Amino acid sequence: MVKETDPLQPSEPPQERSIETAAAFLHARAAGASGEGFAAFLARIPDAPPLSGDELPD
Repeated sequence: MVKETDPLQPSEPPQERSIETAAAFLHARAAGASGEGFAAFLARIPDAPPLSGDELPD
């Protein structure tokens, strides 16, 4: 026999949830970052003119 539950009542008591802002998340994620990895990533980009349609507006 299947026990029927009330869909409007939670099946378990609510748990406390922690909501973190995007700024707090990114600040914690970037802790200790020196920028060397980003500089290495940028160094791999070829020195070439932008493709058609990717130019900066005047």
